[in-house]
Amino acid sequence: MMLASVLLLIDSYQNVKFTHAQARDVIKQQQAKHRLLTRMYSAASERSLLLHRMYAEEDPFVLDDLNQGLGAYARDFIKARLELSSMPLGEGEEDILLELYEAVNTYGPSQNQAAELLIEGRREQAELLLFEKAISGQAVVLSLISDMLELYEKNSLVTVADMDKSFQQAGKNYQMLGADLLGTSALFILFTIYISRRERTRLQAMLAEQKRISEQLDHSTEKLSHQATHDSLTGLINRREFENHLKQLLQRSEEGNTHVVFYLDLDQFKIVNDSCGHYAGDELLREISAIMQPYMRESDVLARLGGDEFGVILEYCELNLAENIAQSIIEAVNSFRFRWEGKTFRVGVSIGMVQINDALINFDDVMMHIDSACYAAKDAGRNRYHLYLESDKELARRRSEMDWAVRLDRALEEKRFVLYAQPIVSINKQISSRPNYEILIRMQSKEGEIISPDAFLSAAERYNKMINIDRWVVEEAVSRLAANQQFLQQIDYCSINLSCPSLTDTDFLDFIIDLFSAYKGLAGKICFEITETAAIINMLQASRHIAILRSMGLRFALDDFGSGLSSFEYLKTLPIDYLKIDGMFVRDIVTDPIDRAMVKSIHEIASVMDKKTVAEYVESSAILDELKAIGVDYVQGYEIGMPSPLSGIIGVQSKQSSSKVISFPGK
Repeated sequence: MMLASVLLLIDSYQNVKFTHAQARDVIKQQQAKHRLLTRMYSAASERSLLLHRMYAEEDPFVLDDLNQGLGAYARDFIKARLELSSMPLGEGEEDILLELYEAVNTYGPSQNQAAELLIEGRREQAELLLFEKAISGQAVVLSLISDMLELYEKNSLVTVADMDKSFQQAGKNYQMLGADLLGTSALFILFTIYISRRERTRLQAMLAEQKRISEQLDHSTEKLSHQATHDSLTGLINRREFENHLKQLLQRSEEGNTHVVFYLDLDQFKIVNDSCGHYAGDELLREISAIMQPYMRESDVLARLGGDEFGVILEYCELNLAENIAQSIIEAVNSFRFRWEGKTFRVGVSIGMVQINDALINFDDVMMHIDSACYAAKDAGRNRYHLYLESDKELARRRSEMDWAVRLDRALEEKRFVLYAQPIVSINKQISSRPNYEILIRMQSKEGEIISPDAFLSAAERYNKMINIDRWVVEEAVSRLAANQQFLQQIDYCSINLSCPSLTDTDFLDFIIDLFSAYKGLAGKICFEITETAAIINMLQASRHIAILRSMGLRFALDDFGSGLSSFEYLKTLPIDYLKIDGMFVRDIVTDPIDRAMVKSIHEIASVMDKKTVAEYVESSAILDELKAIGVDYVQGYEIGMPSPLSGIIGVQSKQSSSKVISFPGK
């Protein structure tokens, strides 16, 4: 009997020790998981902040450094996630971790792509990707990490309760066994008292430790939850929480009630960032946030949406009150002076406003309208507000351009662009009489309709699509010409238009160099047309790129010459071969003596500088006769020839040729 009691006593003691060890292991595991999740959350949050900083930065060296940091945080996130995946996972953990893995794979590439676009200077394209996918995707990742922490918290409470119960039961059993042995041996009495007290002390210490860890975990969930919904710089709610508030407001919108939403964009913020650095920019954002807060009612929502952009939700607010609030914010910001290291800056704010009523309760529509209204405020002169109205022609134009931006991407993917060409003819007997052509782009709708570039080029310029379009035009035109060598014999050159972004983009320059290195001998048949505005915007870069390409045999024409303010001054420094006289002077040359004098003056100065002239918009024989009298070298226009498909022109010209074939090797 005594032996059995001793064995039971020892067994009970071992159970207490096992429970103790189990509690210690659970605590260590929870601490490790919590550290890994915190690392993941911190890395994801820092990536979002770096993307915002990249969006506000233009210095290429700083952008490169920020991009390096972006990669470092990505690696840290992946390392922590892999380590967490290797640990024993409880119920629900595997599902959330799988969702997290899918979210990272879905949104991670968009963040990297946005960073690359910012480095390339394609800011508007990067902006669309940032705020439509990259940043919102990061919010999904942060939300999933928060969900996992909540799951750990629930599991932790259950574990604590189970361990507490096990400890208490083990302790009772142990004391009961000790009591059974009381009359058997004083030795066992002493043993029982000693062991019981020692284990009870250890048990109490373990429970206290578990309670402390649970409280720490509670505090860290609260902390991460606040980080997930608030902007770390200004303390305002962030874009994700702003959108949640707006969606909830739209869902519970009641008939007859009106609300107003603002989208605010700071004017001149970039000057502070560029001249004083990011610390100054961050301090400016904090001070601007403090300036706007007094104009908010208790029920209003003020948020930082990213970069220098803010959002406001005015619930149950009449339009006239909202307009007063907007104007007050504009005046307060406008009167504010930001001082940094002896420098003083004045900033402004442009506000887009949308009234939410029975007719407007769709979230995507609201966000699109306030964005368009804000841009309209900027276009109207900045430092003002613009109220969205369905009848607003300016906003309708902007919406149309946004639609075109999407259509252009699809057209490029689906290969629905086509090349046309219009003849450029020599009227100067002293130069070659061989025909020349200007390559023109057209877009083909899905139904086969040919769409003029006037319909989509302004959208392409605004949304940074021109480099991709120019790249397609150049590559397609060159490959077509190289494949039709008989056509090349008959012409002097074909001109291809280049946009301002393409002219000054170093990657595009490399593309052109590689292309004509592959098509050796073809460079002499190509003339790139650039606008005067494009050349003037970045004169040094433009001149450098033009000089490099001319050294390969390529020619350049300055299009729309005469429309600029200092045309002749810039002409002296630009290494170009042809001047295309702006059509606004040519069109009325017969009836307007001033236009005729302008054309004559441009031609004479071009001749002195050994450059040939091309007159555009030659639409009648009378205009053609005037240009011949002046001595212009080339003419182009409907009187000379209408634009038509390049494939047809090549086919006709090739049939007329019986000359020796010129050989151009393929790529």
